[in-house]
Amino acid sequence: MKSVFSKWIVWLLVLLCTCTSAFAAAETLKIQGIYFNPKTLYSEENKSLEAQWYAAFTSAYPDNKLSPNKKMPYQSTKSLQKALEKKEFKTDVFTMDTLSHDHRQIIAEGLCVDLSQYEAVMDVVAQIHPSLMNAVTYDGKVYGVPLCVSPRYFYYDKNVWELAGLAETDVPASYTGFLDFLEGYCEGIRTKPIDNVCIYSFDDDNYGPTAYTNWLLELLIGNYVDQCEFQGMAVQFSTSEFIALLERTKTVGELLYQYDDIKDSEALFSDRTGELRALGQLIPLRMTDDDPIFIKSEMKLCAVSAASKNAEQAASFLAFFMNNLRSHTCDVMKQTTEDADYLKAKADLFSDTHEAVPSQNYGLVDFWQQKIEEGNAVLADPATDELTRKEYEENVIRWQYVLGKVYDQEYYATKEQLDTYHSLVECFYFASPDGFDSISSEITAQRKQFSTGSITAEKLAQRLDDLVK
Repeated sequence: MKSVFSKWIVWLLVLLCTCTSAFAAAETLKIQGIYFNPKTLYSEENKSLEAQWYAAFTSAYPDNKLSPNKKMPYQSTKSLQKALEKKEFKTDVFTMDTLSHDHRQIIAEGLCVDLSQYEAVMDVVAQIHPSLMNAVTYDGKVYGVPLCVSPRYFYYDKNVWELAGLAETDVPASYTGFLDFLEGYCEGIRTKPIDNVCIYSFDDDNYGPTAYTNWLLELLIGNYVDQCEFQGMAVQFSTSEFIALLERTKTVGELLYQYDDIKDSEALFSDRTGELRALGQLIPLRMTDDDPIFIKSEMKLCAVSAASKNAEQAASFLAFFMNNLRSHTCDVMKQTTEDADYLKAKADLFSDTHEAVPSQNYGLVDFWQQKIEEGNAVLADPATDELTRKEYEENVIRWQYVLGKVYDQEYYATKEQLDTYHSLVECFYFASPDGFDSISSEITAQRKQFSTGSITAEKLAQRLDDLVK
């Protein structure tokens, strides 16, 4: 499953496309997999950030040519590696994302330029979180530049938590702690139900007697595999400890279906991808409280092909761009979508960034206020017919709801939330996309058999082990 990256990456790569040799007019910097509109980029009227940065770069390096290739057909490690090994791969700079490409394998095969030899690059990456740089470092040398990171995590909703009368001391700190919490929750609501609160929100198509068990099994198996990879351990399911967890998970799932009421309720727990806002409500699903905390994440990165004849020029551009990104600021009251995208990327990468990052949605406050005013004007007009009046009454209510949500999202991340992020970024890890797929159709089928009682926990563990092999 692909996550959607911030638009700033596209703009970064737009800028990459437009950049060429930093030193020689005869050389052209070539970028793979990028689309841009030269009419927009070259327009004197265009005041966008990517256009401003392009102008700044061409001013610094006037001998500029470009040769972009908008096609990026390499959506797997195998296809990318095969292309890089061929002499006809003439691209200088290319991108990888850890969800699709095993960047460690690409680096280990010697297909990327060692950027450690370029002082300008090393000066700027020294300010990036060391844990993020570790992901692009091999044998002590740097082979890539992180462009953005996207953490995936399980968390509790703070507002619903308070609505349920729960305290911070009730927050579980592991998967076994989560099961303890769920057992206590079921015991509590069995005698004293909590109105409008449930554990998790299910789609109607996925809700049924085994819904909770399947959901919990997916969390258990996925996080167990992630923990093993994070700790560098072999994945083995047929252990007495894991089998006991499978059996306990099934029991708790059945209890939840019996007592948890999802109708017209808000969920205590949810999943989030990419955003930093809820990291302070993280539920670390390591197996026990004694295991290390890990946060499975995705990274987008840039690298320079080892076959490039323009490696020095490419490195000059990467350093130029990252320095501009690091120095980027904006006035929150005048922020644009571009500003928010760049600030978000800056916050994700640099260890010394603690400024609050405005939300892109917050720029829509004026838009929704205007919509509400226009709707109220239609309702106040005596000439408005009943059918139109009814339509606008419903619209105004909906627009007011949306405006309230926009107000609630003034910031992508506050200073406090950024501080939390900085304290947890060391726990980020980037899994190989070619590893064990805990949500594959085969695994899903085995989970369903166990949740319905068709196979035992021992049998499920054995089949999981067979799939690992």
